[in-house]
Amino acid sequence: MVDLPSRTEIFQVGRQVIVDRATRIDPAQVDTDGSDANIMVASEAAMAQEVLRQLAMGLERLTLDGATGEHLDRYAWDRHQVTRKGASAALTTLEFSRVSAAAGAGTIAEGTLVKTGTGIQYRTLADATFGALDVGPVEVDAQAVEAGKETQVGEGALNAFVAQPFDASIAVTNPEPAAGGEPRESDPTFRERVRDSFRTARRGTVGAIEQGALAVTGVVSAEAVETIDSEEVPQRFVELFVADSDGLASTALATKVRRSLLEYRACGIYVRVSRSTPVFVDVRYRLAFKANVDTLRLTSQVRAATVAQVNSLGANATLRVNDLAAVLNRYVPYGLVVGDDAVVAPVGDLVPSPGQTVRTTLDRVTVE
Repeated sequence: MVDLPSRTEIFQVGRQVIVDRATRIDPAQVDTDGSDANIMVASEAAMAQEVLRQLAMGLERLTLDGATGEHLDRYAWDRHQVTRKGASAALTTLEFSRVSAAAGAGTIAEGTLVKTGTGIQYRTLADATFGALDVGPVEVDAQAVEAGKETQVGEGALNAFVAQPFDASIAVTNPEPAAGGEPRESDPTFRERVRDSFRTARRGTVGAIEQGALAVTGVVSAEAVETIDSEEVPQRFVELFVADSDGLASTALATKVRRSLLEYRACGIYVRVSRSTPVFVDVRYRLAFKANVDTLRLTSQVRAATVAQVNSLGANATLRVNDLAAVLNRYVPYGLVVGDDAVVAPVGDLVPSPGQTVRTTLDRVTVE
């Protein structure tokens, strides 16, 4: 990258023109603050600098790594026909049941609102119908009324109706946690997905199937595993593990992904979408510090960076001790002393079982 000339450098170009060519102006006037020649050259240098700045910004917006925000959206669509994922609402499955069928047949209409004890609301995505003798449970998918991670609820949290349905004895619950509630896709994440669009443009490949899943709002990580027999013959079966940023995937989110794969999987190839579940791990460090370092502040930064590193892992991804050591090495310039025994736990790489996503929390990252 070439640095653009500064205002001072541009001023010197204008000054040199006057010094070399002026016949009716004292060249010394250009260096006299407040003189007409000085003001004229300085103002033109300022305007030239702004023109160059605007030109540089315009050129930067024409590159994948330079474009941001709305300009990145335009770049992605114009060149790759890829759109940014907006904020998504969490999905889960509800179960409706009642103690008796005394109230007879009836339907809980699509769009019925249920809520948690704290007031978070979900709406049903289809009708839930009870026959005359049915007591349930009757299952139906539901989606959070508001998008984002804040409205993603845990198992059993949805336990009340906003308005009671036709039978007052009907109870509601969600037997699995909600998943897929995510904020609007960030520039770095969107940029990497755009970068992969050419690589996965030829549909039917493992990478294309993963890309198709990642295009679904609420999905943050995806790993496709092709089934091959002992003679390395493909079995026309692919298992796809998907997860949101918490390492979770509900049945409703998996269904949403499966429906989206018609444009990505090869014709005749079955792709089973499997729900990922988080497995939480402890990380323990033994650290030393240089003198005159704010050890509490540095320790807090290391712990936060560790959580970010672990929680960036996708479904089925291995947590490697070397990656944790790399996190520590980032802070060596700030006074951290990293020894060979700095990573106390885990003592080796952690390989999750199929369908698991490694995660941690701040309270699980400790320092001796």
